[in-house]
Amino acid sequence: MAAKREINLTKAQLEQIKQALDERSASGLCLRCGKAGMLPMNRLMSFELQTVASAISGAVREVTVPAAMLVCPNCGHLDFHALGMIGLLQMKPGEDHVGETPERGDDK
Repeated sequence: MAAKREINLTKAQLEQIKQALDERSASGLCLRCGKAGMLPMNRLMSFELQTVASAISGAVREVTVPAAMLVCPNCGHLDFHALGMIGLLQMKPGEDHVGETPERGDDK
């Protein structure tokens, strides 16, 4: 039987996110309702960006931006913070700060 893959962030990881945002004065008031108390969600978000390499029919290179989410407990507004820009993304040598993935397309 395969080991269960943990998808929720741990309390320690949530604290790391909170600390990184606090250090940057980025975890304050909700931008929509103005209430204090934005809370980190226990999962990450990943935004997929696509660029066309050569032409519309060319290969597409997918790029993802992993992000932490904060939610307002009053109005439900969501804020997103790129993990790489707040120092929480562990990158492999040769990767840029947005986590590029290999090209897909007509490699025949």
